[in-house]
Amino acid sequence: MGYMKQDMKDGINVERHLAETLLQVLSQQPSENHELFEHISASVKDAMAASKADVKDAGEAGEAAASLAQADQKAWVSATLGLFPKKPVEGEAPEEEGEPNKTQNLPEQMSYLESAGVSIGRTETYILHKSIQKLAAKAGANNMRFWGKIIGTQADYYIAEADNEEEISDELKEVVEDATGANKYSYWVCSYPGGPWEKLELLHPAQVVASRKLKKYFTGKLNAEVFGYPPFSMTQPNGEIVTWQEKHLLRAQIARISSACVLTPDGVFEKNDDEDGLTIRAIEEPDDDKGNQFENTDFISTLDNWRHKQLETNQLGRCLPLKNEDGDTMTGPGIPVQKLALLPVLEANYCDNLGSSISECWTLRKRNNIVSIRNLNWPGAVSLGWAPIAGTKNLWSYANIYVGYGTKFAPKPYTPPPPPPLSMEYTPPVGTGDNGALCEEYSDAAILKDPHPLEEEEEAEDE
Repeated sequence: MGYMKQDMKDGINVERHLAETLLQVLSQQPSENHELFEHISASVKDAMAASKADVKDAGEAGEAAASLAQADQKAWVSATLGLFPKKPVEGEAPEEEGEPNKTQNLPEQMSYLESAGVSIGRTETYILHKSIQKLAAKAGANNMRFWGKIIGTQADYYIAEADNEEEISDELKEVVEDATGANKYSYWVCSYPGGPWEKLELLHPAQVVASRKLKKYFTGKLNAEVFGYPPFSMTQPNGEIVTWQEKHLLRAQIARISSACVLTPDGVFEKNDDEDGLTIRAIEEPDDDKGNQFENTDFISTLDNWRHKQLETNQLGRCLPLKNEDGDTMTGPGIPVQKLALLPVLEANYCDNLGSSISECWTLRKRNNIVSIRNLNWPGAVSLGWAPIAGTKNLWSYANIYVGYGTKFAPKPYTPPPPPPLSMEYTPPVGTGDNGALCEEYSDAAILKDPHPLEEEEEAEDE
């Protein structure tokens, strides 16, 4: 047997050749297997020889895949290397990096999120944390946090959120809300942890209204067209149609999810002194009657003690009430009543949470003194609450994250809305009795005749 296993000069031994030949006989099962055995043996030999033949400029087997993987690895390293401070060289001053005012401690909060079954990986979390710190320093943004991840068919969106400090022109304020309304936060997206960030545009109320009529998976490409019916577009007063892209749909879905799912324990924020009751501020110290709440988590173990952190994105796609020229709040049919800030979860009844009873919209679970709340209308939305840790304010700690497809749950298969009804046939105005006299009929010959024949143009040029 040792002799049969010896490789010949072409790298093929007798044992392997016989095994391949017998395999072909058993798989093909020819009727005259004895007569065709030599032909099968010859074909097996030719096939094995061809597999060993060198192809010009092809390289070694697997060399292309290895070089491709190496190139991808170098691209990833070059993208993430800039997130970490360079090792100081002797005699050189350390590199100065801008420090953001405040960012989320993502690695710490992710350990709590893992207890609720939410994780993007330890390595990805740390790289994303460094990337967010770098982005906050570069953009000069405050209170930046990891909003979540939306899964796409071709790529994913990693989303960062920060306070909106962008100056909005007076002309733009006529069509979009400012930092007290739907554009209270700014958002940046990237395709992978450590990748380049791109800032999303301000939210237009009509984009929210149009997004509620669609149910689409994201592709992961910001400039991709949004196909579907009704079209994801808007008709301006002058008749011009503005067609939006996937980045606008993404911004609209972020607003809807944030409005419906971002929660905070009661006692962390309080309303400002504005007369509308629509703005909030953080509480520095808890009330005396709430000072002993943190001995256990019974207080946040019920939905009664949770509040919506953001205003409702209402049916008009707005978070602020409509006002007339005199500054008075408009009321009437078709204008929803503006809901106040910090509404209790079980009483808020936000429009993007409708579709089931409000009590069935949420599930609450307590594990190791960490309370996790999930929104069932938006699968992937999770809110956490836990007692304060040493060295922090004597207030409830909380975190919110979304990891999903960016679509709302529907108990039934999605059916696009039907097209508008067909227009009626022309009827003459009452009392005119023209009976269609204004309609001029043309024959087929007149329709098919070219009104500007080429010969007439040539004669005009000669003259």
